[in-house]
Amino acid sequence: MQKTHYRILFACLLFSASWLHAQSVNTTFGKNRVQYHKDFEFWDKYESDNFIVYWYGRNRYLAQSAIQIAELDHNEIRKIIEHRINDKIEIIVYTDLSDLKQSNIGIEDAFSNMAGQTKIAGNKMFIYFDGNHQNLRKQIREGIASVYLGAMMLGANFQEMLQNSVLLDLPEWFVLGVVAFAGDPWNIYVEDELRDVLARDRKMWKFNKMADKYPELAGHSLWNYVSQFYGKSTISNIIYLTKISRDLKGSFQFVLNKSLDRIIEEWEQYYRQLYKNEEGLFDSFDEFAQFKVSNKKYIPVSIVAPSPDGRLLAYVTNQQGKLNLQLKDVATGKQEKLFKKGFKNSFQETDYNYPLLAWKSDGSEFTFSYMNKDDIILQKYDVRSGEMIRQALPKPVQRIYSISYLDDRYYVFSGSIEGVSDLFLYDSKEQVLLNITSDYFDDRDAGVATLNGQKGIVFASNRPVEHILPNRLDTLVPLKNFDLFFYPFEGAKDEFAMKALPKFLTKLTFTPNENERYPLAVNDHTIAFLSDKSGFVNTYAYNFNNDVITPLSNVSRNIIRHGASINAKDYYYVVYDDGKYKVFQRKMDYTTPVNPTYTEQKKSYSQLTEADLVRKEETEVLKNGYKFQSRFSDPPNIKAIDEEDIQPIVSTNLNIKEQLTDISEKKTIEFNSTQITASGFQFKFHDVVTTLDNNVLFEGLELFGGQNPQINQIPMGILLKASASDLFEDYRLEGGVRVPTSFDGSEFFLTFDNDKHLIDKRISLYRRSLTEENSGEINPFTKGKKDIILGMYQLKYPFNIYSSVRAIGSLRFDRIYQKSINQETFNTPIEREKRLGLRLEYVFDNTFDYNLNILHGSRAKFYLEAQNQFELDAIDGFDFDLSKGFTTIIGLDARHYIPVLKHSVLAMRGAAAFSMGSKPNLYYLGGVNNSVVNTFNQNTAVANKDFGLVGLANNLRGFNPNIRNGTNFALVNTELRIPFFQYILGKNKGASFFRNMQLVGFADAGLAWYGFSPYSDENPINIEYVDGGLVQLRIKYFRDPLVASYGLGLRTQIFGYFVRLDYAYGVETRIIQKPKFHFSVGLDF
Repeated sequence: MQKTHYRILFACLLFSASWLHAQSVNTTFGKNRVQYHKDFEFWDKYESDNFIVYWYGRNRYLAQSAIQIAELDHNEIRKIIEHRINDKIEIIVYTDLSDLKQSNIGIEDAFSNMAGQTKIAGNKMFIYFDGNHQNLRKQIREGIASVYLGAMMLGANFQEMLQNSVLLDLPEWFVLGVVAFAGDPWNIYVEDELRDVLARDRKMWKFNKMADKYPELAGHSLWNYVSQFYGKSTISNIIYLTKISRDLKGSFQFVLNKSLDRIIEEWEQYYRQLYKNEEGLFDSFDEFAQFKVSNKKYIPVSIVAPSPDGRLLAYVTNQQGKLNLQLKDVATGKQEKLFKKGFKNSFQETDYNYPLLAWKSDGSEFTFSYMNKDDIILQKYDVRSGEMIRQALPKPVQRIYSISYLDDRYYVFSGSIEGVSDLFLYDSKEQVLLNITSDYFDDRDAGVATLNGQKGIVFASNRPVEHILPNRLDTLVPLKNFDLFFYPFEGAKDEFAMKALPKFLTKLTFTPNENERYPLAVNDHTIAFLSDKSGFVNTYAYNFNNDVITPLSNVSRNIIRHGASINAKDYYYVVYDDGKYKVFQRKMDYTTPVNPTYTEQKKSYSQLTEADLVRKEETEVLKNGYKFQSRFSDPPNIKAIDEEDIQPIVSTNLNIKEQLTDISEKKTIEFNSTQITASGFQFKFHDVVTTLDNNVLFEGLELFGGQNPQINQIPMGILLKASASDLFEDYRLEGGVRVPTSFDGSEFFLTFDNDKHLIDKRISLYRRSLTEENSGEINPFTKGKKDIILGMYQLKYPFNIYSSVRAIGSLRFDRIYQKSINQETFNTPIEREKRLGLRLEYVFDNTFDYNLNILHGSRAKFYLEAQNQFELDAIDGFDFDLSKGFTTIIGLDARHYIPVLKHSVLAMRGAAAFSMGSKPNLYYLGGVNNSVVNTFNQNTAVANKDFGLVGLANNLRGFNPNIRNGTNFALVNTELRIPFFQYILGKNKGASFFRNMQLVGFADAGLAWYGFSPYSDENPINIEYVDGGLVQLRIKYFRDPLVASYGLGLRTQIFGYFVRLDYAYGVETRIIQKPKFHFSVGLDF
């Protein structure tokens, strides 16, 4: 009885959950990371009580800011999550988004595009600088919350991981909502998105509907509601109770004394009433004033820049990295596409910072900037001649955020050097860069303006001072909101002249609770800018003459970007409304104010003024020398309190939502920036996997020969695999061993990847030894061994994230011998073959995993391979032959996935290979990949040729392998995959068995042949020779080389394995065959 229990336990372990990626089809595709520079060569680190921050190059100040911000917010976020971890959180700091995209960390999974979420891999987070420390802080807060939530859900030890993976199945809205709430409890951008979603789709008022389509937004809005009406501490209590009880609904009931369904009803009622109260208070968007631009799918418009005379409008559309710069004649409506660059990239965060654009004051030309690999390019366009002049900015510049003409030769821009955002003067003729500001504050949106005859620079900054004296980061991190400043700047064109200029600024706005951004000079005394003062980003004007700020718009959506012509008074602005990016045009009167409507959040802040503070009644101050009776003795050394240290006690009694900028400078931690440590190699083991599979490793082919010339499908085996990588995943080592369940063979492999630089390198070693039984009539009970030793070296050059070329050199040793059981088998010679190969591949892959085995997009591999068999033997004498046989293969495998019926996909595949040479390869058509039951068709003859290697050509269901064979094959597969339970339960809902169950209708067709034509006499399926003694008969049949099949299948996930069951009818020579079942393991085709 006890032995039976052990056997059951062992069987369960074999079928325990495993990595599904290990069960992919034989053809490997994959996306890429492209390193355009070598800045990642050396890394340093800072370490504090809770964090380790890694940085490279000249990002020391950025790393210092990151670790100070992380320690500042750490305790608060940990209290929200109510969880602790033993390890320090690792923060990888990148100069900008472009560098982050070049990192190898996380490869595909961590860098899928999730609407700007901080990227996480284990206890590592990846952050980048965009010139704004507020955004940096938001990234860090989200990262800390994600790491803690991940540790809470997965556990710190094996027991916790096992329990949590089974029981703690939290909905997506819960996790993403908590992370977003921790990053920023609420802000105008989340509110703007929520309003638009609820306004355009009534179904979204049902929380579950919104949670399915917009899980982060739904969760964030719900936690915001709970925080306001039940207190922020209740969120911590709900999370903590959910962790220990593993019951989300019960946690809401216990903490709030209300069911989750009731809280959701209150959520709906609250937002309905909130937005109903605002009806009619905002200006409606006049559809007739909408300016038509070429964004048929309403893709983002990142720049609108009218010419100074208002005659032309330059604008940029950015469709997930696919850039188009258009120039439109406002009067005639004619437009011209001047520049396009990039491609759609839905896997990485879109960089909306580029292109930047600035018009020359006379409207004769404009300059736009963009990134080309790792270079910042300035491209000047002459409107009259159409000529373009291109130049690259000097290398010290890491990123620019705005650009403006100073004159014909000089530009003013804001940008980053050494991880600090400053203002710069750029001489385009000499290509010399000079600092205007040199401090640690964030300087953005610089533009040249002439106010009351004084030329200067207007810009946005979060500096608390009104000067530009050099200042380096110490203990205070610039986290305040942005105000507008004006710096008189005229005539200084070299370093000495700039040093002589005054360093004092004119502060145009004083708003500690609002952000003012994107200033534009619209006439000689007025600046138009965007501000979130009302709770929406609206347009305001600052009059330099009377120091008055005038609100100019009152719309119910955030204005994303704006542009204005100085002479024509044309004003353009971009909003996201009704799920679309729209451009509006209006004649703007910069002196006529509108009455702005304030959101509830901003109303709370506006009430917090000195007049509204309720002072407690002042009482008489006790004088020194008064005595008190007490049964306690006086404590020693009482320090007297000075009157000037006594502050009045105030109470606001307001329900004010927290903002990230509400921070006291005294809370910032002190940090010793001199404690720098070099970051050496830190290899860690991870991904230790034990699984059961029969995948073909290294896309290997079998040697044609031995007792059974047909291919032996790899038997099911126990695979133990482990991998280790360095901290930045530039180097990766993976090794494994697989033993068949029959325990009559073994496989070992070892791979080492070096992806640190542009060209990725891989070294692979593989050894396989399998036993095969003789199926022939001679010595039917004998067994043979097939041994393979394979070494490979691969170089990969990525063009972009989707496409790459690869060169693979290989050295292969095959050995086939008989196991000796008698004299005949003892005398059987050992067959040895050695091959040297070179394979060139082009790989394209832009597929997106919508769900398990449901992909969208396309992927393809085209390859050209040459193999040379040689002989070098010094055991039985010396034998050397440079070429005993040569093989050339041309092949492809292309797949396309079309989404249909919302959750389903139509998957199509075409594969082919053409083998030539003195020892061509042999392909057996039929069967399925990773079949659990190994079968073979012995009835189809093989041509009498000298073959090199042999392989399977599948899938062709309805037949066993070898329904056709040849040195060439072509195959097409079509599948309609329908996850029918997702239409009933919803996406990603229900148990894994039902959630991933798919009904599949399929059709296959293929052929394999010899020579140039499938219909030639060279193919043995059509010719049979009969020896009649004196006469030899040659009988010719007609058997159509094309075979096909159709049928139905079922797919689902069981114990972590994706299993496939197909019921197929084969069609051969136009005759439908008896149906056949196929049972296999693996994803896709």
